[in-house]
Amino acid sequence: MASINHKKGDYDVSEVIAVRALKLLDIHTAIENNTRLKKSFYNLLGMLYYEQRNKEKSLELYNKVLEISDNARDSALVFNKISNIFKRYN
Repeated sequence: MASINHKKGDYDVSEVIAVRALKLLDIHTAIENNTRLKKSFYNLLGMLYYEQRNKEKSLELYNKVLEISDNARDSALVFNKISNIFKRYN
């Protein structure tokens, strides 16, 4: 739902859903693919803030993805997004 609202441009609704999902994932740590789901929601929030030109918040969320990333591919994708932020704002 968060992703669908993001694609529709409903950033506020998307943010609320993603934050709520992350809180549930923090509570229910035994959920299958918990880390993968968290990375997905943090990444979505990073994109939302990037599109809303909120550099600091976007970087904060992408760094959370890096903290829980467990493979080089995920980290490389996030570093690319971070580099795009710096390219846009510097």
